Amino acid sequence: MAHNTESRPLLLNLNLRVFAYAGLVLLLFYPPFLRGLFFTPELLATHLVTSVVFALCWYDKLLRRDVVFFKGTLDYLLIAFVATYVFSLFGAVNMRGAVGELLKVINYFMVYWIVVQIVRQEKDIKTLYRVVFLSAVGVAVIGLGAAAGIVKYPAAVVGSRIYSTLQYPNTTATFLALGTFLGFGLLNTARTTLVRAAYAAGNMLLIAVIVTSQSRGSWFLYPIVLILFFIGMPKNFRFYTAFSLAVCLGVGLQAARVIQPHLKELQGTGALRGPALKYLLAGIIIVILAHWLYDFIISWLERKQVQARTRKALGGGVIAYALIVLFVYVGYTAQAVPTVAAQFAPSDALKRAGSINNQAYSYLARIDMANTALRMALDYPVNGLGGAGWDALYHQYQPYLMFSSETHNYPAKVLVETGFIGLMVLLGIWFLWGQNLYRLWREDLDEQTWLLVWAGGAAAATLGIHSIFDFDLSMGAMGIVLWFLWGITRAAVKIYLSNKQDRQKAATTSRKMLFAAVGGFIAAGLLFIPAACFYTAGLRSAEAAQAMKQRNWVLAERKLLTATALDPFTASYAADLAHVYTIKGMAANDPEQISLAEKYSERAVSSEPYNYQVRLRLLTISLLSGRIESSVNDAESLVLHNPLDEHNFEILGKVYITAGHYLYQKGQKEKAELYWTKASGLRQQLEQKLQTLDQSKAPQKNRLELTSLVSLYEGEAAYLLGDYHRAAGILEEIDNSGAVLTRSLSGELAVYLNAARTKISPDKAEIYSEVLLKSYPELVLELQKILKIGS
Repeated sequence: MAHNTESRPLLLNLNLRVFAYAGLVLLLFYPPFLRGLFFTPELLATHLVTSVVFALCWYDKLLRRDVVFFKGTLDYLLIAFVATYVFSLFGAVNMRGAVGELLKVINYFMVYWIVVQIVRQEKDIKTLYRVVFLSAVGVAVIGLGAAAGIVKYPAAVVGSRIYSTLQYPNTTATFLALGTFLGFGLLNTARTTLVRAAYAAGNMLLIAVIVTSQSRGSWFLYPIVLILFFIGMPKNFRFYTAFSLAVCLGVGLQAARVIQPHLKELQGTGALRGPALKYLLAGIIIVILAHWLYDFIISWLERKQVQARTRKALGGGVIAYALIVLFVYVGYTAQAVPTVAAQFAPSDALKRAGSINNQAYSYLARIDMANTALRMALDYPVNGLGGAGWDALYHQYQPYLMFSSETHNYPAKVLVETGFIGLMVLLGIWFLWGQNLYRLWREDLDEQTWLLVWAGGAAAATLGIHSIFDFDLSMGAMGIVLWFLWGITRAAVKIYLSNKQDRQKAATTSRKMLFAAVGGFIAAGLLFIPAACFYTAGLRSAEAAQAMKQRNWVLAERKLLTATALDPFTASYAADLAHVYTIKGMAANDPEQISLAEKYSERAVSSEPYNYQVRLRLLTISLLSGRIESSVNDAESLVLHNPLDEHNFEILGKVYITAGHYLYQKGQKEKAELYWTKASGLRQQLEQKLQTLDQSKAPQKNRLELTSLVSLYEGEAAYLLGDYHRAAGILEEIDNSGAVLTRSLSGELAVYLNAARTKISPDKAEIYSEVLLKSYPELVLELQKILKIGS
C-alpha cells in the first residue's frame, strides 16, 4: 500500500505545493513542442521556469518545517554528476558551452528533485505519467497533422519521414516509444473501459508515427524493451497488454501505410488531408471498439454458463491475431517477409528497415565517433573538455572527415565533457537506479503499483539505451524526461520502501531554517541568474543584428555592448562588435575604433578559440581592416580546427599569398617571403596528413584530397619566391589537368603561368602577354604588376 507523507502545520499558513505541482506539470508537458529545447533560446527560457518551480518546491518544504532536502545515495550521486560539470569548467576549451552544459544538468537535477518531493502517493505518479503521455500524443498528432497538411510546423516532415516538433526523427520515435510504455501502464490501471480505450487510441497514434519516422534504431530497440516489459510485468496484465499492443500495432501500421508513401510528393499540398483523417479517425474508432469489445467478452466469459471450449476458441483467436501482427512487425523490421509485410506496412519503411546492418554508413560513423570520443578523453582523462568540447576538437581526432556537432552517444559525450570520473558517475547512477527498481520488485508491491513503476522503468530504459547510439539526451526536453523518470523511481522507493523512522522529519531549529532559506535562494539563483543574463544577451544580440542589417552601427554597438556584458562567454557577440568597430573605424579613419575592433577580436578568440564560424568571420574582419597577422592567425586556426577539410588549406593558401602581397607593397619583403614560403609548403603538409588517414570508410565526398587550388597557391608562391621553373611546372600541370575553376581563378592561373613563362623566356614576353590579352584582357595590368615582383 502507498504511504502518504506525513505533514506538519504550515508556517504562515501558506501552501506552495499546488504552485510547484502546476509548475512541474508545465515543465513535463511543453518542452517537446519547442524543438526539444535543442536550441539555446528555448532552453534558457526553460531554465528560468525550472528555477522558479524549484524555489517554490524548496520553500514549500521549508514552510512545512522539513529541512531534509537530500537523502539517499542516488540523490548524492546525481549531485556528484552536477559537480563533474563544475569541475569540467577548469580548462574547458569552450567556456560558453561548458557553462551551458552545467546549467542543463542543474536543470535536470532540479526536475528530479522536484519530482521526488511532489510525488507522495500513487495518484501523483499517474498524474505525471498522464502529462508526459499527453505530451507524446501531442507530438504524434502534430507530426501526423503536418503530414496531412493540416498543421503548419517547420521541419515537422522532411522527405518521407515525420520529424514532428522535435525536428529529428530518431528522437521523435524514441520519445513516442517510451510514451507507449507509460500508456500501457496507465491503460492497465484505469478503472473504466472508456479511459482504457482512450489510452489505447493514444498508443495507436504513437505507433503510427514511430513507423513513419523510419527510425531504424527505434524499430530495433522497441521490441527488445517490449519483451523486457512483458517479462517484468505481473502475469495478470500480460494478456490484456498483448491484446492492446496487437490492436494498436495493427491499426498503426495500416495508418502509416496510407500516409507514408505519399509524404514526399504531397506534403504541404493538403492532398493527404482527406485520406489521412479518414484512416486515423477510423483507426481510433477501431481501437476504441476493440477494447470495448474485449471488456464485453471478458465480462461475458466470466458467466458460468459459457462453455470452456468457447473460452478457448476466443482466446485462441486473440492469440492468433497477436501472432500475425507480431509476424508482420518482425518481417517489417527485418524485411524478411516483404510480400506479406507490404500489405500491412509502407514500402518506403520496408526498404529502410531492410537496410539495417552493421555495414551501413550511419552505423560505422557512430562507431567511429565513439572511438574518436575515447581518443579525445585519453588526452583529457580527469575533468574532460567541458560542455561543447566534442564540437570544439573532434575534427582533430577523426580518422576521416564527417560533420556532427554531437557524439550520437551520450556516455561518450559525458566522457569527452567530464572525463572518466564523469562517466563512472553516470554508470553509477544507472546502477543505483536499477538497484532501486530491483528493490521495488522484491518488495512484492500491489500488482498495479508495480506495473506503474515498471512502466516508468521501461520508458527510462528505452531512452537510456537509445541514447547510446544517438544524441537524444543532447535535447533538453529528453534530459528532463529521463531525470523525471529517475525521480519517479526514487519517489517510489520513498513511498513504498521507507519505514516510519525514515519518513520522520529532522528536528528543525531557527538556525537550520535560516540556512535552508538562504540555501534555497542561492540554489535557485545558480540557474536563474545566468540563464536570465544569457537569455537577455541573446535578445540584445538579435536586435543588434537587425540594426546591422539597417547599417545603424551606433545602435548595433550599444546593443552588442549590453550583450557582451551580460554574456562574456559567447564569442559571436564579441566578433559582431569587432565587425561594428571595424566598419566605424574604416569609415571615419579612426584608429581608436580599429583598436577596439582588435580588442574584441582577441576577446572572441579567447572565449571560443576553436569556434570555426567565429574564426572565419574574424578572418574577413582582419583582412578588411588590414590586420594581416591576425588574419593569418585566423586562417591557420581553420586548418588546426579541421585539418580534414581541404577547403581550409585552400583558404590558408589564399591568405598567405594575399598577406605576402600586402606586406611586399608596404616594403616588408622579408615578412612577405615568410608567408609565401609557408604557402609553398601547404601541398606537402596536406600530403603528409593524407598518409596518416584511413579514409576507406568515408564517403567519397568527405575524403581529404589534394586540390587544384592548393597546388595553384603553391605555384604562385614558387613564382613569388623566384623559383620560376618550379612555378611553371606546377601551374602547367593544373592547366593541363582540365580542373574546373571559376573565371576568376582561371584568370589568376593564367596570370601566374604567363608570368613564370616570361621570367624563364624574357624574349617571348610579348607573346605571353598577347595570349593573356585574348582570354583575359582585364588582367593584362595584373600581369605587369606580378612581373615587377622579384625583378
